[in-house]
Amino acid sequence: MTKQKHIALFNQKKWTAYGIVVILCLYLYACSVNKYLQPGEVFYGGADIVINEDSGKVKNPRLLAAELDALTRPLPNKKLLGRRQKVWYYFLAGNVEKEKGFRYWMKYKLGQPAVLMNALNPDRNVVVLKNYLENNGYFFAKATYDTTWGTNEGKVTYTVTPGKRYIIQNTFFPADSGKISQIISDTKEESLLKKGAPYNFETLKAERIRIDEVLKNRGFYRFNPDYILMRVDSTIGNHGVDVYVTLKNETPDAALKPWVLNNMYIFPNHVPSSDSLRNEPEPKKRRVVGPGTVLAVSTLLILTTGLWSLNAKVSRLNFDEKRERVVVVEKASLVPPTSAEPVRLEDPVSLKLGTTAESPAP
Repeated sequence: MTKQKHIALFNQKKWTAYGIVVILCLYLYACSVNKYLQPGEVFYGGADIVINEDSGKVKNPRLLAAELDALTRPLPNKKLLGRRQKVWYYFLAGNVEKEKGFRYWMKYKLGQPAVLMNALNPDRNVVVLKNYLENNGYFFAKATYDTTWGTNEGKVTYTVTPGKRYIIQNTFFPADSGKISQIISDTKEESLLKKGAPYNFETLKAERIRIDEVLKNRGFYRFNPDYILMRVDSTIGNHGVDVYVTLKNETPDAALKPWVLNNMYIFPNHVPSSDSLRNEPEPKKRRVVGPGTVLAVSTLLILTTGLWSLNAKVSRLNFDEKRERVVVVEKASLVPPTSAEPVRLEDPVSLKLGTTAESPAP
């Protein structure tokens, strides 16, 4: 190849590169959303969280900063290669009168409204950040903010001083002789409130739910987690708290009484609905029950019916049209006193505890 052809090929590639750069610049200018801003409007560029550890060491400041940043509002527009592509689609679609068509899809499905600095409420964000810190054991946390305004974009910086985190020292459960208090105290080893764990409001809520489930399984079907009061004492010193688990004084009497078995109706072919307890694990032990026995969820009942025994797995507790308590079971069979095979109950059977039922005909 001659020297002149080399020069011509080089010049061709050079001008091609220039052309690509010019076209790209024109495209970026055309796609710029800054031209759509009105006088005085500035895009919101997001928040920065600065953790000030002067008043106490934070175990994982980066994680805490990320958690706090996720709580700030509004969320800024996302960028693609430094440009707010979705905002450009939103403005490009223009005014859309019909709720259908390509322009409607571009504006509201593909596009996104611009998030501006005038939509920012930093004072509200400060309150949210402080509440989150207090709910996680930073009882004396402080938060301030500072805004920075640029030509087309502004940002806000939140400076957070968490202080030292409070931990759980002791947990006290009810000590009176009431039935519910005894049940709660007997399960304290399963408590979610562990000594030395950081104070966390969500953990307190989970503990109330745990206690409620325990009581439900002991027959207290009218009980509610809201009847449990968690009192926190943060004055014991050394950045520790004591938690007192008590029952509220306004707890209704119906919630303090366990439900007991009355009449029992067996429906062996019953198909449990979505609100049944069919997903409960199989019971490990069988219980022999009689009149007045407290009903426990998913218990395998062994009811004596003359010389025969009725095995029935409880599915749920219902009311019939007369408001009588009805136990619905998933499986039921009559077990003879001999070594013969159990007789499955194919038809509904009504049994009243304390009476003798006749054995099935041979």
